[in-house]
Amino acid sequence: MATHRQTVAIFTVTSVTCAFSTVFGALRLVSRARIVGKLNPDDWLIVGAWILATSLSALIWLNASLSSGLGTNLSDARLLAGLRAYTILYVRRNFRRDIYSDS
Repeated sequence: MATHRQTVAIFTVTSVTCAFSTVFGALRLVSRARIVGKLNPDDWLIVGAWILATSLSALIWLNASLSSGLGTNLSDARLLAGLRAYTILYVRRNFRRDIYSDS
């Protein structure tokens, strides 16, 4: 189970990260709109990435508030079962790439 101190740390880190991504993303979009006069597809990808990042932050907040995010094995977590499968596949794919790469 996550202690209160760990939960506060999770909320603090994700909140600061979410705030930074919001501020700097908004500054980039505003400056791009003023300088160029329009937003290109890459700017809209930034908006999509911000939505995904904010959604992930909200899931982290929810998982930490349910006290299953820290101090619990990932296989025992009720929430984010899809994230567990993604993490396993992602680590496995990158591990193989690191082992078999020539660099």
